[in-house]
This record gives sequence, structure tokens and C-alpha cells, in this order.
Amino acid sequence: MGVRSSNTTLKDEDDDYAHQIVIGDLERLSMDASVNTAAIAVNAAGIATNTTDIAAVAADLASLDLSVYAQKASNLSDLADVSVARTNLGLGSLATLSSINNSNWSGTALALANGGTGATTATDARTNLGLGALATLSAVNTAQITNAAVTDDKLRFSAPLTVIGRSANSTGAPANIAAATDGQVLRRDGTTLGFGAVNLNAAAAVTGTLPAANGGTGSTSAYNALYALGGLWLAGGVIINTTYTSGAGTHSWTSGKNWAFVMLIGGGGGGGSIGSFGGGGGGASGAVVYAVIRTGGTGSAAYSVGAGGAVNFDGNDTSLSVSGVPVAVGGPLGRGGSSLMLDRFSGRGGSGTGQATQLYFPFAWVVPGVTGGSGNNDTQREGGSGGNPSATYGAGGHGAGDHGPNGIVATAGGAGVIVIREI
Repeated sequence: MGVRSSNTTLKDEDDDYAHQIVIGDLERLSMDASVNTAAIAVNAAGIATNTTDIAAVAADLASLDLSVYAQKASNLSDLADVSVARTNLGLGSLATLSSINNSNWSGTALALANGGTGATTATDARTNLGLGALATLSAVNTAQITNAAVTDDKLRFSAPLTVIGRSANSTGAPANIAAATDGQVLRRDGTTLGFGAVNLNAAAAVTGTLPAANGGTGSTSAYNALYALGGLWLAGGVIINTTYTSGAGTHSWTSGKNWAFVMLIGGGGGGGSIGSFGGGGGGASGAVVYAVIRTGGTGSAAYSVGAGGAVNFDGNDTSLSVSGVPVAVGGPLGRGGSSLMLDRFSGRGGSGTGQATQLYFPFAWVVPGVTGGSGNNDTQREGGSGGNPSATYGAGGHGAGDHGPNGIVATAGGAGVIVIREI
């Protein structure tokens, strides 16, 4: 229904105007008061019901036989005797302990799942825990390390540009061996191992031949080295040697051989004959000439081998020429020793100043002859030994002398020689 809203002034008991309210509000207050009165009536009924329940509970409690419930399964009525109470509760001797030890333990071993080892011996316990043989060791040595088990990372850190080793020639701990300079190699030097330069004069330091591709010649002889470097042209690597020990003639160059090494030795001077007051002097040896000739493998060369000088005479020249042009001429060569009858002492040997007088090719050099020895004094009256007496070619003759039962006879000088090596 509709509620008219109008203001009404309420007075208190002293007829004072205290409040003004809306007529609609009075109607709502009247309705709320009716509802609350019904609720109060309901609550009063509930209290009456609860009072009845409480009375029933009290009656039940009054009828309980406490002697029945004062047993171990329900309560602690026997607490006056603590031991009996523990027994009533089913507690054992562990209930009174603050800690336990081995004497309190009985039964099976505590399993791994419960924090134990599941074993009754140390060996079985280690097995159950998955421990190996190292678990019983106090120290580890090489016997316990598996071969090749230590990796580089586990070995140790090394200093830069070093290798691990022992530089001294003795047993001991290894250390870093440092490479301090670029290009040095690790080698043994005496009793020390270290980095340094290689001594190429040491036979144990070098083996084989260094190929031309690496800056060497790949050869162990001068001739093959020249060929490897392009200075000579070998035909199948065969070297042709020709030797002339006397006379004169023509040597034809071998086809395919472009170079020739030539050695010429002049004839040696003859020894001096005996004088009235001394022995004759020894003759000088012939000079030696070496030359390198580019032959081209065609044509020929004329040669002449110098004969040795007779007693008291010089030796003869040895020469070689190509197309009439001398390649090398060895002379003057040996000279015979003096044998003058009026010499108070022995005569002296020749000067031994033999040398090449003309060269066709610039690659040539000369070894002068050796001066013959002097004759001895008038007491011994022996001739002096000739120059280079042990040589096969171009040796000077021995001077004469009359010392001894048969005396010493003067000899002629040795003949020269030409050796040609074509490559």
C-alpha cells in the first residue's frame, strides 16, 4: 500500500520539541517492532528446548560408572602410581630414557630408507652405501690411479710457452721448460734439456739432406749440389773422369755433359847432383791449377802433360786449351837444385813459384809448387829432399850426396798430370 510522507513533530515529556520525523518512518518502525517480537518468542522457545537437553546430559553424567572407565584404555585414573600408569598405557622402558645407545638396540638393522645402513658389519654397510675401496684408505698413491685417467685439465696449469719436463740430467720432480726466444727448438745440449739453437756441426743433431724446396740442396756432394741448384746439368747423374799422365793430345768433350772440372799439375824439378863440398839440392814440385770450364758438351780441348825435369833441370809446363786458347798453363814450375863444383855448401832447391800464366775461364785458382830442400854440408854430403816428395805427380827430384856406403843419387822430377771430370 502507499505510504503518505509528511513531517510530524514529537515532543518529549517536558513538552519540548525534540525531533521531527516522517510519518512513513513511523509506520516502518511499527512493522519492525512486530517482527522483533515474533523473533523473541522463537528464541524463548529454543532456550526452553536447550534447557531440557542440558538436564538430560546432567542425568547421563550422574549415571556413569567411573570405575568402568578408569582403565588403561580410557583414562589415567591410576596416576597415583606412575609405573602402573605407564604399564596401563602400554609404554616400555624406553619411555623413561632421555637418550638411547647400543645397549638399548635390539631387532633388525635400520634400513637405508629409514636413515640407517641396513647392515650389521662395516663391510656390508659400505657395500649398501655404494662405497668403493678408496673409502678405507688414508692416502692415495699411483696404485689407486687408473692409467690414462688424469686429463690435461686435471694435471695442472703451466706457465706460458713452456713444456713440462726435467731439464737436469738427474731424477726429480718435473718443472716448466720455457721457450724464451722465437725459432728455438727443444734439444739436449750436453747434460741439459732446454730450448735453443741446433748445433749443425754435431753429427747427432742432423741427419739426411735438406731438400732444395726447404732451402737446401738435397745433396751430399758439391757436384750434385751444384746440379740441384741449377748451376750444372748432369746427364743421368753420371760423372765421367779422364786422367792424362803423359804426352800431348786432344780430349773430346762428352755429349750431354756441359761442365768440366779440371786439375793440372806441372812437372817437378830434378834434384841437384853432388858438389865438391856439399850435396845437391832437391827439386821444386810443380804448381797445381784448378779450373771450371763450361764445355756445352761439344768440341774438344788440346792438352799437354809436363814431364819431370832431369837432374839439375826444371820441370815442364802442363797446359790445356780450347780451340787454341790456353785454359790453364802451369809454369814456371820446378827447378833443379844447384850442383856447382865451387859451392862451399850444398846447392839449394828450386824456388817452387809455379803458377797459372793464362786462364781461359775465370773460375780457376793456383796452388804454387813447394821449394826443394837444400843439400847438406860437406861432412854428410847428402842431397836435400825434393819438394812434395810424397805426391804421385809433379814431385821434385831428390838431390845427390855421397854420405853412407853407397851415397845418394840425384833423381829427376816427377811428371805432371791432367784430371778432367765432366758432369
